[in-house]
This record gives sequence, C-alpha cells and structure tokens, in this order.
Amino acid sequence: IDACRAADVTAILSISQFPIDPTLGFIQDSPEFWNDPAQLDETLRKARLLAEHFRNRGAELGAYEVLNEPLLREGNSVKVPPQWPALMNSIVTDIRLIDNARWIVVTPGPGGLPSGYANFTALEAERIIYGAHEYVPHQFTHQGIGGKPFGFTYPGKINLKFWNKTALEDSFSYLRTFQKKYDVPIWIGEFSAARWAPGAERYLIDLVKIFNDYGWGWAYFNISGYHGWNPDYDTGYATDNRADWEKHYVGENSQRWNALKMIFKLP
Repeated sequence: IDACRAADVTAILSISQFPIDPTLGFIQDSPEFWNDPAQLDETLRKARLLAEHFRNRGAELGAYEVLNEPLLREGNSVKVPPQWPALMNSIVTDIRLIDNARWIVVTPGPGGLPSGYANFTALEAERIIYGAHEYVPHQFTHQGIGGKPFGFTYPGKINLKFWNKTALEDSFSYLRTFQKKYDVPIWIGEFSAARWAPGAERYLIDLVKIFNDYGWGWAYFNISGYHGWNPDYDTGYATDNRADWEKHYVGENSQRWNALKMIFKLP
C-alpha cells in the first residue's frame, strides 16, 4: 500500500481465500467451511480487522474485497453457498461502520461467474462495486491445469460451441443487463488464460475490448503468482515442478507481456 501511495496508484485490497489457517484441512468451497458458524464468524471478524487496520489510509486505498469467489462444492454440484447472501451483507455492514469512505466489492457467486447476476438484486448500500471473474470457457483457459485436457484453440469450437468475441460478449449478458438496470460500477477482478493455450493473447485482447466498451474496470490475473498466468514465461507448457516451469522464464520478452502492453494502450 505504501508503494501504491508512492506511485500514485489506488489499490483494491482483496482477500479471496478462507479459512486463513491451512492446517484445518479444508478451504472456502468446502461444506466444512460454509456449515460451520464459527468459520463464518471468523471471516467476518477478519473483514472488520481489515477495515480497522486500513481505515486511515488515503487515496492509495480505494476499496475492500472479501471472498470474491463464493462457492460451495457438494459432490459434483457447484452452487452459491446458502449462507453467502447473509454473510455478504454482514461484511458490507460491518466494514461500512468502521470505514465509511471506501468502496466495497461484492460478488453474488458462484465462483465469481458473470452468470451469477441472472437473478441478483443490487444492494441498498452505497459505494458498492460489483465484481466478476472471467475464465469462460474453462476448457480453453484452464487446459493443462490440474490434469485438464489440451487441444482447445481460441477462436474456435469448444464443446460444440464456436467461441469468439461475440460469444464472449454473450457470456456477459446477465452482468451487462444488471449494469444497465442499476447503473452501478462493474469490476472484472480476474481474467486470464493459460499462457500455453493457443490463441490466449487474442482471447485477452478481445476481453479487454469488451470491458472497455462496457465501461468496466478490470485487472489481469496475475503478474507474479502461478506460472501458468505469469507473463514472465513463454508459451511452452510446464508442470508445477519448479525446475520444469523455471526453464520457461523469458522476462519481458514473452508473448504475454507483448499482449499486455497492447492491452493497456487500448482505448
């Protein structure tokens, strides 16, 4: 945050994964998390601590975001956790009581999908940014990750549907309708595609053109994390063995960096 202040950058402070303690043996999409009131209370407490710690910051901090991919997995089922709407409202209420100056990013779920806005109603609270993540179609963006199959190209036919810029626009239809209905700010807090996915750079450029046309904020995911998204590496596939993926380091000369430089110049 100090670095943001020095560079005249406004940050969004986002905490996306609960519980914080990895020794518990479950994560925030597990029934063990959502069905335990103590875990939900602890999440709310962490949100309050976040606001208490940073409430005196200046323009270098613009917003808080807590649990940006609310998701419950039960067997093969993926859905919005039934406990999420109440927790989301409590997070907004408690942060607002502590820090009334900053914005708060909320996401209806499941998993940050834009389709989660199909039947979502805007909150009555002020200074709310509505968030979403875009990795659709997952077969393309996540190919080769976690054992997922390869062989998908953008633009191209993926699972019986042809995916191009028009298809990507269609994937945002619920979110776009929501934006027009309530006239609220939208932020795509994550979007990416595995660096080895054929056509990944075209995919990213098409997405940013859509975001810019719709007046949405956006953040590429991500600069220094998982090597599959990290633009410092080339387009060659690598396993998660460090010795394997480190061989693909090329720094600023990568195709992904070239695409990102182009993206940030788009009108």
